[in-house]
Amino acid sequence: MSKILLLTPFVPSNIGAGVNYTRLFIEDISRENDIDIILFKTQDELSYSPCNSRVKILKEYNANFVYKLLNCSLLFFLFPLFTAKFNVRILLYLRALIKRNDYDIVYFDFSQMFLYAKFLKHKNKVLMSHDVITQRYLRMKHPIISKFCFLTEKWILSTKNGHIFTFSQKDSNLIYSYFKQKSTPTTFYLSRDTIDASLSQIGDYFVLFAMWKRADNYEGLDWFLKYVYSDLDENIKIKIIGSGLNEKLKERISCYNEIEYLGFVDNPYPIIANAKALISPLFTGAGVKVKVIESLACGTPVIGTDISFEGIDEGFSNFMLLANSPEDYIRKIKTLDIPLCDRFKFKSDFIANYSNKSIIQYINSI
Repeated sequence: MSKILLLTPFVPSNIGAGVNYTRLFIEDISRENDIDIILFKTQDELSYSPCNSRVKILKEYNANFVYKLLNCSLLFFLFPLFTAKFNVRILLYLRALIKRNDYDIVYFDFSQMFLYAKFLKHKNKVLMSHDVITQRYLRMKHPIISKFCFLTEKWILSTKNGHIFTFSQKDSNLIYSYFKQKSTPTTFYLSRDTIDASLSQIGDYFVLFAMWKRADNYEGLDWFLKYVYSDLDENIKIKIIGSGLNEKLKERISCYNEIEYLGFVDNPYPIIANAKALISPLFTGAGVKVKVIESLACGTPVIGTDISFEGIDEGFSNFMLLANSPEDYIRKIKTLDIPLCDRFKFKSDFIANYSNKSIIQYINSI
């Protein structure tokens, strides 16, 4: 059994892919280990409820806009994504905490926590890189900003006694290519809701599923409505799942009789499992797209861009229907014909072959 200190910049929950991984990871490792958690939350977020007696919340720090702006201004020479939740008082508290407690591992969740790892001394530091931040900004085509990000991320990842994990071999290759740092790929959790989502019949609808307040997602949805859906047959039904959709897009969606915005759904996977396909129009961002992984685990084909599928094993490519232009999307949507029996088989094969849990093996070995 190990004693672990876990720092995360968000509240673990099931409302988004990254924070849901954190939630499931805590549940997994706390079966055999004691976990102390320090997290950041906004005023309107619900507090995290520990899943069992081995998990303790030591501190909840405020993460409002003023707090982030102050931290970024004090460390203006570093890229702001890495400094928004970095505070010297918290650093001093962490140093005292680590000195007082004999932690076997200090776990830094998301890149926003990696600056703390740089200034903390410990023999086993785990850095969980949800995506490669530099790649995200390189795709935005702003050379000065991406260079600034690159220099900061390179410096932060060169952390003594740090063991970096990623969610794909692709991201591990990027980290070595960009920063000459070695890392280990692991996989996301497949939730019980995903695994148990039953395939009963293929419904007469397509689905889009995301946390819509993220620019990568809502810009892709906006593009799909403008350039794809407007040229499709009027009888093609779309269900949109996920919270955070802005009022402008809600208003546009309300003009279409065959598009239904469901908002946050506690268990969306039966809807996804019985959809004709998940539609994933992504043109920016980085890292493995968890919604694509979850859809494949439901036995649902995905129509998406190169970015939608990056980091996912090509062995699953028969359900990864590539579309990079409006014409591609229209053609794939109109011609899609994968029978239910093939979806049953794909779901079974995907669940059997996806997970490796290398990060759990590493923690248990310590």
